[in-house]
Amino acid sequence: MKNFDILSTYEEKSIINKEHNVFLVENTITHKIYIKKILEKYSEETLITLKNHPINGIPKIIDIEKIDDKLILIEEYITGTGLDEIINNNQLNAHNLRLYANDLCNTLDELHKLNIIHRDIKPSNIIITRDNKAVLIDFNAAKLFKKYETKDTVLLGTMGYAPPEQFGFAQSTKKSDIYSFGILIKEMANSLKDETNSFNYVIKKCTMLNPDKRFNSAKEVKKALSYIFPDAPVGYRSGNLSHMILASIYYIFIFLVIICSIGSKAFANENIITIILIYIYEPLVSLGLPAILFNYRGIDDHLSITSHENPFIRLIGRILFFILLSSIISLISTIIYGISLLLFVS
Repeated sequence: MKNFDILSTYEEKSIINKEHNVFLVENTITHKIYIKKILEKYSEETLITLKNHPINGIPKIIDIEKIDDKLILIEEYITGTGLDEIINNNQLNAHNLRLYANDLCNTLDELHKLNIIHRDIKPSNIIITRDNKAVLIDFNAAKLFKKYETKDTVLLGTMGYAPPEQFGFAQSTKKSDIYSFGILIKEMANSLKDETNSFNYVIKKCTMLNPDKRFNSAKEVKKALSYIFPDAPVGYRSGNLSHMILASIYYIFIFLVIICSIGSKAFANENIITIILIYIYEPLVSLGLPAILFNYRGIDDHLSITSHENPFIRLIGRILFFILLSSIISLISTIIYGISLLLFVS
């Protein structure tokens, strides 16, 4: 069956982007939904390479047909939310930032193994799926890297994301994608409710003007990201030495206070229930304070007062949230203690 016959099996259902000729189509045989694009600027060899070598993290190309000077592309329909929408609505946290960055590092690594340069990495070209995976889309500007070329024959990309060499100064390479990826990480980091410099080193090295000073590969970027610890205890997430030292001092201090408190209660012949309650209550309160104040892993993002746009109201909200939680813990501890006294008395 000729490609023309294959393409005729796709029925247009709706227009996604009229200006860029992007349509939602249905295969009349399988009834599956796909994306149809009519491209005027493209690299046919790049798209054919992607079709023949499908990789995870990008839409699969189903069919390609060249008609006159245009290319008709049928690709997998990816459902989800645009990363640009998530950023604009301040719905991102450090944990998901690193998660999405790791997904994109894996995707870029596979693309670069095929010598494919995306050349248009930006939030609007990334979809976050329902299972919280980052998918890189829109390969209209993509090209195959050719060792002996000195510059790109077609200048494509988005101002603000594309590196200098992508606008005629030199040929785009995988380091061009790394530059754009650095700008993307910067934009994501800047959208976090709690400003963090955890990603500054990665951003700075990705976006060096001299390509030779950037990370050499997406794997190197991923390794650098692994040194950032959004899942670690408060104070250790950024990998910053001074922060980790201060956090260590705080945790050691709290540990000693708890040990001394337990010791004094033991010498005062307190019952075992009281000592156990101290084991539970004091660590929860001591560790809960920095966790709530600094929004550890986005734990308080779902409360309006603790995620307010005004930083002062947000701080007050977190303090009140901490007082509420510590009061609840205290109440539970008091109830258990009261029950234990009744048992011991009886």
